[in-house]
Amino acid sequence: MTPSHDLGRLLSQVSKRSARLRQLCDHLLPPVTGDARRTVAYIAIEAAGLFARFQRAYYLSVMFGARRTSGPFVLPGPPFNRAWTEATAISEAVRLVGRRTGGEPAWINQRTLFDLAQKCAFSNLAEVTIASSYLPPHFRELVVVRNFFAHRSRDTAEKVRQIARDNGLPVVLKPWDVACSCAPKRPQHLMLDWIDHREEVARLLCA
Repeated sequence: MTPSHDLGRLLSQVSKRSARLRQLCDHLLPPVTGDARRTVAYIAIEAAGLFARFQRAYYLSVMFGARRTSGPFVLPGPPFNRAWTEATAISEAVRLVGRRTGGEPAWINQRTLFDLAQKCAFSNLAEVTIASSYLPPHFRELVVVRNFFAHRSRDTAEKVRQIARDNGLPVVLKPWDVACSCAPKRPQHLMLDWIDHREEVARLLCA
């Protein structure tokens, strides 16, 4: 996902890709077997990656100056309101919040963008704060499940079991089944919740 002077374009990319991911998983129910397991793993990795790419593109877009879907421009505050290239803006982000593998900040972490918005005094910081406060307690669960599929180990498997406990699901469920199970009093399974929450955060940030 590339930065843009129009935040509506970023939101459109997130919405289109999220719709596709929902189509892939809305019919999946436990027990998940065979090829469906690979589909669940793909959706988890792609959904987490989509939000990471959005956060990176959003940060760069604001550093360059971008128009919100409601009309006003959003810009960084002083002393960050100067000309940036992608390379210098990323270097500044690393200076402010640190780096992970690959030499860039941990864009997959949902706090990275909010921390940068605060440190760089984004002109829409109030809206960013609202979006941050919207994050439900289980927002990070998608990253935990993604990490299991990307780096399978006893530790990542135990963290998925904890997600099952937190959502009132049987801990004996396989990770694929946890992602495709409905928590009590929820109308849809967890994977759909995770995708929907990220799209809603993107919508609040771009508005």
